[in-house]
Amino acid sequence: MLAGAIRSWTPSPSTASVSPAGCTRRVSSSKAACAPRDRLFLSKPLGTGVVTTAAKNDQAPADVLEAAIRSMLRLNRVAARVALEHGAAGATDVTGFGLLGHAGEMVEASRAGLVLEASRLPSCRGCARWPRRPVEQAACSRNRRWVDDTFGGRLQIDRGVPGCWPSLVTESETSGGCCSRSRRSRAGVLDAFRRSGEECWEIGSAIAEPVIRVLGLAAVLEERDGFPGRSERWGFGAISGPM
Repeated sequence: MLAGAIRSWTPSPSTASVSPAGCTRRVSSSKAACAPRDRLFLSKPLGTGVVTTAAKNDQAPADVLEAAIRSMLRLNRVAARVALEHGAAGATDVTGFGLLGHAGEMVEASRAGLVLEASRLPSCRGCARWPRRPVEQAACSRNRRWVDDTFGGRLQIDRGVPGCWPSLVTESETSGGCCSRSRRSRAGVLDAFRRSGEECWEIGSAIAEPVIRVLGLAAVLEERDGFPGRSERWGFGAISGPM
């Protein structure tokens, strides 16, 4: 069966890559198999697309590029197996559509929304210190446009998120991580990944309303104290301007 593919929208013909693989119902997971209160986990840091694009423009230090390459060389085989063995209710890789694009597909397929905590998103070395508007691939703006057109007011981004965040979550990833949703405890899932020699981060959770809600640090603290976060409805048209 066709397990995955790298895709992008371009005005002219281009090549495409596919990932053929065999699977059985017992070990498969779907983007639609998600429900409120699932925890959201990510097995690789974001930013390979940001770093490699910067490298093409001679803007990436050698150590930053080397760290991104090490991340790209790690396969998702072990991460996918561990996620499935520890209750992954739904999963996707994070590749050409960026984190927000693939997360959006999960929301649309399952009709269960996602709350992402910006302060928990892992990034490749150097990305957190990057200029507020790094060099971007053309796919980045197309990914943002898809999220904007698909979600509109259902995309709610708190004003407290970092300025580099739009590029980090919408840039295409090369050999990105496995993004999975599980009902198991945070400690149990993270420990299982560590014992398998893999990294993993909890980056958010699922909710009943089919939205994507991104919390900055202040909003996260308010929600953990039992108060609703002060999230505002921002389309990417608003946050992708000068930053």
